[in-house]
Amino acid sequence: MWNSVEDDINFILSHPNGWEGRQQSEMRNAAISAGLVKSEAEALDRVSFVTEGEASLHYCLNNIPTVLERLVRKAITHFSPRLG
Repeated sequence: MWNSVEDDINFILSHPNGWEGRQQSEMRNAAISAGLVKSEAEALDRVSFVTEGEASLHYCLNNIPTVLERLVRKAITHFSPRLG
């Protein structure tokens, strides 16, 4: 299965805030060494970066509403018989 999709996957890697070109270039080379992509040209096309701060924000935006919704439902279920 991997062989059928490996050339269609884009990789988004997180790095510490403040890292710029040199460090990102080293991470691209690591992606090549790890076999995620085959060449520098492919790495430039398929490997992207976000800071740890951006990654944390995306995680919170995608998960906290769900967690809050579950907690509210649980509270409503727990307290609704007592409210009536």
